[in-house]
Amino acid sequence: MKRSVSVLVGCVVAAWSVVAFADKPAPPLKGKAPPPEVAPEKSKTVETKSPFDYSELGKRDAAIEKEIAKVHERCLSDPMSREGPTPEETAKCNVAVSKLLVRGSKAAPSILAALNRVDDASSYYAVNRLLFVVGKMDDKKVRKAVVDGLETVTKEEKEDLYMIAYQLPGTLESMLGAAPPVSVPWDDTSVTDHWEEQRNQAEAWGAFIEANAKKTRAQIVGEHLGKARKDKASSDAAAAWRAINFLVQRSPTEALAAANAYLKRDGLESDVSSGFEMLKNQAEWLIEERKGHRG
Repeated sequence: MKRSVSVLVGCVVAAWSVVAFADKPAPPLKGKAPPPEVAPEKSKTVETKSPFDYSELGKRDAAIEKEIAKVHERCLSDPMSREGPTPEETAKCNVAVSKLLVRGSKAAPSILAALNRVDDASSYYAVNRLLFVVGKMDDKKVRKAVVDGLETVTKEEKEDLYMIAYQLPGTLESMLGAAPPVSVPWDDTSVTDHWEEQRNQAEAWGAFIEANAKKTRAQIVGEHLGKARKDKASSDAAAAWRAINFLVQRSPTEALAAANAYLKRDGLESDVSSGFEMLKNQAEWLIEERKGHRG
């Protein structure tokens, strides 16, 4: 009996010794260094470059990205609200935007990266202000990145980015100072859906930027301004309407005089007359608005 108990105790002790030894690291072999510990592979976050590929515009900047975050934080407004932001909210937003404006084209990579992350939860007003900053950049590479992004959004029909898609033509016009020829109000243009309209605009903008690829904004504006002043009294009503339409934002007083002169012409069809009446009203409104700002 004693022998049996001794054997049993010996087995338990031996088993405990094996477990205890297994919990300890293996002793290094003599004459050889222990194998190095392999660090776990870090997960890589892939930054999307769609729809805006900013890879040719330089590096993103951490300080600029903090300023972009401030725009998202301060520029909040519901586009469906009639009230809009308060004067205090607008002032805070303007301060955040002004810091980005002074960065110039250096802010483009970071802004386009931020626009790539826009979704339904993003602030419409913040996106609008970021596109406003991009619109002030007179940079040929940035133009190309923006119009390529517009083409991507409209081709893939990215609903999350529709708030960007319908604002981009205005951004591009601000960047170049002019736009592709627009349809006159009396044209019968049939569009099946909003994405088709945006694709048509993207195609027109792509051709327009390619045609003006080597020109600065000042050169483009100068050429279009000269053409508009030549065509504003054209016998071709469509050419005259497009010319006056261009002048409305640049020289509303001149546009108003041209629209009034055209409305006095005999034999204008009612839909043509309505088109020039619309330009007249726009010019009058802008003149009054600018007077109010000066006052």
